[in-house]
Amino acid sequence: MEDIQEVSRVLVIDDDVDSLDLFHFHLANEQREVCTFSNPSVAIDKLRTEKWDVVITDIMMPEIDGFTIIKTARQSILEIPCIAITGYGTVQSVKKALEIDCFGYINKPFDWTYLRHLVDKAIVCINRYRRQHGLH
Repeated sequence: MEDIQEVSRVLVIDDDVDSLDLFHFHLANEQREVCTFSNPSVAIDKLRTEKWDVVITDIMMPEIDGFTIIKTARQSILEIPCIAITGYGTVQSVKKALEIDCFGYINKPFDWTYLRHLVDKAIVCINRYRRQHGLH
């Protein structure tokens, strides 16, 4: 896919450890480094201290919800594409995802091919933004 030159970094947060293994299995390749975290607090620390290209987060987690993570990501990197995932999709959560400008919103279980495509599109968008703003 165009505009994917270097290894892109994808941060995945989900309190379901088994899901994290699946994310790594389905998304990691020679162009995508996938780092997974089941603890949202640890993920937020990593988000604030390291460079990321895409954030994928579960919405419903016990300690910190995914919308808080997305807002934190946007404070660190304004245009970072964030994809919200959930096993409990509601009209309210879709509206909230739209309000905070999520790049994608996906209900579990989801199609891994579609998610890979969405992640690739997100990487293209962030790379273009960085290049246009001299941030690459």
